[in-house]
Amino acid sequence: MRTALRSVTVMCSCPTSSEKVFGRHFRANPTKPLCSCCCGIVILPRCLLCSVQTTKMPKAIWLTAVLLHAGVVVGATLTVSSIPLAQKPVLQPDPAYGRSGPVLWGVLLVRFRPEHTPWQLLGMEMLPVQVLRVEPLLPPQLWQFLQTRSTPQNAARRAAIAAAAEPLLRTVVLEYADPLPPEQVAQRLRKGCPAVEVAEPYPIALPCQQPNDPLLPRQQLLRTIAALQAWELFQGDSTVVIGIVDTGVFPTHEDLQGSLHHNRGEIPFNGIDDDGNGYVDDFFGYNFTAAEDGTSPGDPYNPGEGHGTAVAGIAAATTNNGIGIAGIGYRCRFFPVKASPVGVPAIYYGYQGILYCAAMGFAVINCSWGSPTYSCIQQSVIDFALASGSLVVAAAGNTPVATSAWYPAGYAGALGVGNTTPEDRLLPYSARGLGVGILAPGEGAWTTDNGGGYTTFGGTSAAAPVVAGAAALLRAYRRELGPLQVLALLRRTAEDIGAENPEDADALPGRLNLWMALASDPLEMPGLVLPQLVVTNAAGTPLQRWSTGDTLWLWVQVRNVLGSGSALQARLRAAAGAADAIELLDTLRELPLLPANSTSWIGPFRALPRYQTTEPLLLRLECRDSTGWYRDALFVRFVPVPNFTTFSNAVAQFSIADDGALGFADFPDNTLGIGFRYRDACGLLYSGGLFAGSGSRIVSAAPSLFGRDSDFAVLKPFAPPDATHNVLSDANAPESYRIGLRLEQRFLGFIAESSAVARLLITLENASASTLPDLGAAYFMDWDLGAGGRANSARLFTEALQPEIALPHCAEVIEREGYPSVGACVVALDTPAAPQCAGLAAGVFYGDADRVQKQRLLTAGTTVQPTDSGDVALVAGMRFAGELHPGQRRRFLLCFGAAESSAALSALFHQCIADARALAVEALPAAPVLLRWQPPGILTGMLPQPGEWRLELWDILGRALLTATLTVAPDGRFQLPLPSLPAGIYAVQLSHHRSRFRTVLALPP
Repeated sequence: MRTALRSVTVMCSCPTSSEKVFGRHFRANPTKPLCSCCCGIVILPRCLLCSVQTTKMPKAIWLTAVLLHAGVVVGATLTVSSIPLAQKPVLQPDPAYGRSGPVLWGVLLVRFRPEHTPWQLLGMEMLPVQVLRVEPLLPPQLWQFLQTRSTPQNAARRAAIAAAAEPLLRTVVLEYADPLPPEQVAQRLRKGCPAVEVAEPYPIALPCQQPNDPLLPRQQLLRTIAALQAWELFQGDSTVVIGIVDTGVFPTHEDLQGSLHHNRGEIPFNGIDDDGNGYVDDFFGYNFTAAEDGTSPGDPYNPGEGHGTAVAGIAAATTNNGIGIAGIGYRCRFFPVKASPVGVPAIYYGYQGILYCAAMGFAVINCSWGSPTYSCIQQSVIDFALASGSLVVAAAGNTPVATSAWYPAGYAGALGVGNTTPEDRLLPYSARGLGVGILAPGEGAWTTDNGGGYTTFGGTSAAAPVVAGAAALLRAYRRELGPLQVLALLRRTAEDIGAENPEDADALPGRLNLWMALASDPLEMPGLVLPQLVVTNAAGTPLQRWSTGDTLWLWVQVRNVLGSGSALQARLRAAAGAADAIELLDTLRELPLLPANSTSWIGPFRALPRYQTTEPLLLRLECRDSTGWYRDALFVRFVPVPNFTTFSNAVAQFSIADDGALGFADFPDNTLGIGFRYRDACGLLYSGGLFAGSGSRIVSAAPSLFGRDSDFAVLKPFAPPDATHNVLSDANAPESYRIGLRLEQRFLGFIAESSAVARLLITLENASASTLPDLGAAYFMDWDLGAGGRANSARLFTEALQPEIALPHCAEVIEREGYPSVGACVVALDTPAAPQCAGLAAGVFYGDADRVQKQRLLTAGTTVQPTDSGDVALVAGMRFAGELHPGQRRRFLLCFGAAESSAALSALFHQCIADARALAVEALPAAPVLLRWQPPGILTGMLPQPGEWRLELWDILGRALLTATLTVAPDGRFQLPLPSLPAGIYAVQLSHHRSRFRTVLALPP
């Protein structure tokens, strides 16, 4: 419904002057924007102005709600289902874009931030994409309808629903016209508008159906799950409704029409939204694809796809009516929601359907579809459903990978269902492990057919409605239980079928037993949900970083939503994935008491990571009591060894990866790390990384097209016991580019606890057998001030220089009026050296920044500077002229960060240069003769000063192996017996008073 504009008020949510403040209203001509820089102009009818000014809702909620009611955002008209999603091209999975599942071309899910600091809003331009249409993910009218259904007596539930709705009211489906894949447009939005919290492609879910043998016995599954015995206890209730969000359902099927739920507030097919929930004619179903199909919004039938009809029959076919089959839910009803257009076997409006069902108060929502793509926005949809009292039951997918989930089954609070035969054999294609909370015998299920008859069905698509029907029956029988309690009880009473599946037993939950679920007292035993893995040290301090060889304390945090338990045993073991990457030193823990309605940490289980990997493994936590009646199994995902470290002080934080990346370890996904944060400003450093060169050879960890280079091998990570020190080699580079470089990075702390300028000491060593000419290294940094870095200016930072200090140095700054200043300063500690500072268009490194251009940036000095403002980046480094012989080293200091102004940043860089002078005075000794190992274990070498030296030895994992004192003769020579060590590469540090020397020692086999 479009809003008629007469007398209007214009609200600007991103002011550009002192008069245009957030929340202030101005009278204006509706045909003339108030400010051309604003990315969120809201045109309001006068009748809404009073409610806006007097609302008690949080700013983000009322602004978004009013924005959506107004119907105009950046010229986009907002109507329910106004974007024809089913008409959009579907892009198939593509690893080059990090796309794990199909997504739509030209459509994004976008969530805006609830609030911003003034300088983030200042000067905001239009969204950096060409927007065609925008529509709310959670329509405001549906949100209002849900609020009217709440009563004053359940204030706690209303508060929980409001909290779950808040992020959804800031979320929209956005259609754009730019001729770019959605991953690139989402990246542009995340960079280009600070108001954007999340931007991600719109994933398409696929039904989880598999071909079946039509001769399988009909409804054998009823005996497997003990449904007949369960129905002797209870047969359901017609007031409990299962929402079937699927491809559509044949509503007049002889065995379905008697189980349809009717929305009595709606008059069918009169073209009017009688109940005021925002959906026209939703009497016995709703059709989200009516506009694409040219059909009625109240008609849920899809003549071209019978998937939803088959799902509905398993869950809720009319039972005991003398015809057809029996639905698991018996007397419970169902309500079909058509989320697929005719002729397209894919789910386009699945999460909109979940929101609809939750707002309508349906007890269970079945989703026999999914996608491998995780979305924090979609997790918010599940959170909203739970807060509204709805349990989401979903097919866990037809991909047998235990360490990754299928969504929505894998979202926290959803119940994912795997598929078995009626004989309890896991189907080879069924999901298992992560995202699978329960199993059900869906294979060969006899069900309703889209043409009016009956057919067999299978896959996790068929298993999910078995559980959905059971959940509805249980919710009708145990009215006092909430959705998570029903989930826990179904899981707790499931049967162990590991004996029937010995090869997959560790990755399997139990199989549904409906009779046990109904017959059990919910509060006689615990019911565990929402497991989360927490890693700590021995003192119980949570850890974010550890190395191979470290002893970790693993805890599983769980919520017990049912009864208390005592004298329990908890057992943890690796179930799937990179199981050999970790050694569990403890596998069993006694639990004297597990209180009811509580959150508990189960553990600790000591673990020892064996080798460096980010490949995940599946951990299985199994809890039992001494009687054997209580048994539950939970799954959590564990990455054996993280690959980045975050350093912080009172005002700043930044992340640095072990392999030379700066800001994030996984660009362009940017999930491993935090970039660079200064006070309340996040996202200042979009990407960064080092690169080095000698002659025409270049090695790099800097960004490149569709990702970043990975030429460096990690000899020592940023990990304890010396978490500030990192050692790299260029061993991963192609042979034609490899230099023979060993590079050390040492974090020396921030300039001061109250400053946001960090210091890195960089040491370059010739680890080859050849002489290296003009060795250099530099860091690329894409700083973004404001919306995507637009209108940023980079320049040589001349006022930061200290001519009176003879050490070669330079600095580069990036500025934008009204924002902090950011930049980098480099100072050589060894000479001769030529500082390298450059400003350039950031896009160079994301497109055609080949090795020739990177080599140019290492040799151009300070001559490369941009002539225009825009999205700019900087390069800061040092080139050491002349020859570097084997074993020789060169060092420079890199300082980088932010300050409130360029003058403040200049003062901090002055301190950086002064620090460099002090470091140069404490210069490392000239490189000694290379250390040599001689059988049967004698270390020999030469050092520049006689006397006692301290030797420290680490392996490449950073584990300290030896500390010893050696005596250097007057001629500089020494010998030191070493203990027996395995063949490999070791890091050595030799120190004498204020002198230090570090190198690598290779022990042959």
